[in-house]
Formats: sequence, structure tokens, C-alpha cells
Amino acid sequence: IKKDHPKLNILVTFTTSDLLIQALNRGHLDLLVTRVPHGCEHEGLEFELFGEEHIQIVVGSHHPKCTKKSVTLKDLAAYPWIVHPQATPLRELFHQLFSEAKLNTPLNLVETSSITFSASLLEQTEMVAIMSKSYTEYYCKLGIIKPLPINLPSSLPNYGLIHRKNRPVTPAMAL
Repeated sequence: IKKDHPKLNILVTFTTSDLLIQALNRGHLDLLVTRVPHGCEHEGLEFELFGEEHIQIVVGSHHPKCTKKSVTLKDLAAYPWIVHPQATPLRELFHQLFSEAKLNTPLNLVETSSITFSASLLEQTEMVAIMSKSYTEYYCKLGIIKPLPINLPSSLPNYGLIHRKNRPVTPAMAL
């Protein structure tokens, strides 16, 4: 878009889905690429599906579990975890995974929505995190993290392009 329309002003904001939707509803943002969190008011929103997001449990490339052929959530429960903030789909999934495995949810947590900060923590510590496969692939190529061989029975809500139904589509939004 910028190549064809260099004067178009594009602001890219990274935060949690719930905060992005609040900003959209207040008129502070025009379009979102995100998912609608469970329980979020989305009646006045238009949603164009992009697809589903696959997730993985990951650790730093030096982590003692990254060389194991078999790893379970129980094996990881004693490690500190990097989690997304409360009321986000990834945080809900974190709790759901341990609940489905009939395990206590770990309490030793660092809460952040920053993928860059998460990757840095994983690289420097023995922490564990849940990440989308697209981020995992990028940081794996850099040799920073490794996915663990754990099948995840749960999934995230689909993500896509979101805008308010009652807001006229501007030429910039149409692009």
C-alpha cells in the first residue's frame, strides 16, 4: 500500500485484542487485524475472516526440554511462564490448557503482550510461552526459540479484518 500510496499515513499499534476493539469503538482506529475475544461486545463490528491461527508452546533454544522427543504440560508446570494479559485469547487458552490437563495453572508468571520481549526472555531464561506459529517460525530461524512437541487440544478464535459497521468506509480504509 505504501509503495503505491506513499502519502497515506498508516499507524500500526500493537496491543491486546480487547484494547484494540475499545479503541476502534471509540473511533481512535479505523481498522484492526485481530480476533474478537470471548465476551467482547462485537454486535456493531464487521468481521472479514483471514483464517485460523495455530499456536505452539515454545522455549529458548538452550532450554533443557527442547531436546526431548516427548514433553507434557505436567513437565512444564514447574517452570516460569510468559503469558498474555488477562482477558486475552492467549491467556484464556493458557488457563484452558492446564484445566483440560487437570493440572494447577502455574503461578510463576511474567505478563506481556510483547512478542519481542517474550522472545528475549525465552532466549535468556528457562521460561516457557505460548506463541502463534507465525512468530515461532520467525524466531526459530534466528535460533532464539524452539517449539516443543506438545499437541494442543484447544484453539484460538479466528482472526481477521475488523471495522465498525456504522462508520463509512474512507478511501484509505478501502485500500
